[in-house]
Amino acid sequence: MAKQIKRIVSAAAAISLAATASLTVSAKAQSASNVDEIVSALHNSDLQYFNQETMTSYLDYNRTKDAVSPDKDHTVDSSSLPSMVDLRDVDGKCYVSPVKLQDPWPTCWSFAAIAAAETSIAYALNHDYNDKNAEDADMFDLSERHLAWFMYNALPENNKLFPSQAGEGLYSMNDISSLDNQQKSAEVFGTGGFMAPTTTLFSSRIGPVLETEAPYEGKDAELYGKMISIYSLNVKSDGITDNLSMRGLVVNAPMTDEQFNEKIALLEGEGYVYVTMEQLQVLMTTGDPAYADKTIIISMSQLGNGDWTVDESLRFSKAYDLVESNILANPAQTGENGEYLYDANATAMIKNEIVNGKGVTIGLKADQANPGDVLTGDSFINFIDENGQRTTDMENAKIWAQYTYDKSYDPENPEAVNRKVYDMNHAVCIVGYDDNFSKEYFNDPNGTLKGNGAWLAKNSWGSADNDNPSFRKYWATAATATSGSLTTTRASAFPKASALPSTPKNRLRPT
Repeated sequence: MAKQIKRIVSAAAAISLAATASLTVSAKAQSASNVDEIVSALHNSDLQYFNQETMTSYLDYNRTKDAVSPDKDHTVDSSSLPSMVDLRDVDGKCYVSPVKLQDPWPTCWSFAAIAAAETSIAYALNHDYNDKNAEDADMFDLSERHLAWFMYNALPENNKLFPSQAGEGLYSMNDISSLDNQQKSAEVFGTGGFMAPTTTLFSSRIGPVLETEAPYEGKDAELYGKMISIYSLNVKSDGITDNLSMRGLVVNAPMTDEQFNEKIALLEGEGYVYVTMEQLQVLMTTGDPAYADKTIIISMSQLGNGDWTVDESLRFSKAYDLVESNILANPAQTGENGEYLYDANATAMIKNEIVNGKGVTIGLKADQANPGDVLTGDSFINFIDENGQRTTDMENAKIWAQYTYDKSYDPENPEAVNRKVYDMNHAVCIVGYDDNFSKEYFNDPNGTLKGNGAWLAKNSWGSADNDNPSFRKYWATAATATSGSLTTTRASAFPKASALPSTPKNRLRPT
């Protein structure tokens, strides 16, 4: 099918509003009369969003953001929605691509967006991921690396295609122009991100490209400087380290030997005392009075991740054209006191997308932001074995049951507020739901789940067996109701709703 497939386009993603940055423009900005004032107003709005401490009230901001979510007066009949949909098995066909691994970068947002695109395209073209030998199989495997790279690389100033638009686009947090390719890769791919701007890139005809054009891998790691981590530790009055005081000053930063020495000298100038790993072993065991009441620093190094940059010639490459992207309302709304308010109509909107073969990206607060992160004892996740029983064997668990709840909420205190949890740290792609999934599988110590129901979410932390996708790479996430949690979807059973708001649509003509 090769290039013939370019003529068919599916929604790249149905994206939850919780993943967007809603701009709060001041009154002055609304009356701005020239480009400079408008740009300045938008920049100040961005600063307000990213620097929460500058807001008059973070709660006020989120109330405002929720208030301007998509039109809730436009209704769609949801009475015919089935109680369960799994896009991995639709009349024996699988429309969900194999689970991938985002390591070594915090690019869950890119994997979630691409997963949604792959599912939507496969459903539209009736491609069965069960058919491993399909001649056109590579046409249904899209590149997360291409998306992540160009998300934070604006159109170059010297570009010949669109000189009038030079400089347009998003930028990484720091200037990367003078960095080597490994350092550029670490800066761009280590930034993190949201899924909604994917629509901006795809509608600009920047991707998506096939995985074969920009595979998720680096190169030439041995040619670059090492990745350095520097940690500080307090030494107690007896000369023994306080191990609970350890904190990262620099974590996995690409550095040359010269840069490392300069960093250590700078920290020593601030009062830190550098020790070797051998000295650290003494301080952690028998102690050394010479270091009493000092703050020491130690360093660790490893080979870097190499060059992950994508050649500029691939910027306007694409295997598909974006036709439509639906920005969905948020089931997790906010009340006057910051309390979690559940919107059943918004949940039905997500279900409606799934029924129509669309993947839906969501952001959430998870125990882990990246694969391999250490789980805390007070976890949002329960691990369920093949017999439906809780297990501590996370690697072999059949289901990872994720429920984000307000850990500070005390149901015994009548004055307590069950708050919505805002601090997202992970993104996944919903590829199914089950209204009858038992709420007993979830960790719900405060009893805020009011009924059964769960989303089936495709994760990006890899799997031991990608040829037989089942859970561990997938999450069951609680689906509706009264938790202060879930930044987007989740909570308990899906209440029946006779009407729901439709999703706003951004249609683009296919080429």
